[in-house]
Amino acid sequence: MTSSNLQNKYPPVLCVRQVAEILVVSHNTAYELVRSGAIHSVRVGRNYRIPLEAVIDYLSKH
Repeated sequence: MTSSNLQNKYPPVLCVRQVAEILVVSHNTAYELVRSGAIHSVRVGRNYRIPLEAVIDYLSKH
């Protein structure tokens, strides 16, 4: 998917489940990427919120 396709399909702030869907990885792998800091995120209570731009940046680097 191109970044414009992602921006059209997903909201500007994602949950881990959506990140896993975009990267085509398991939920656990997506959590590990977020926890390790490989993908920038913000913790809100017990949940992580990930800016769509952070996922696009990660994809462009890998």
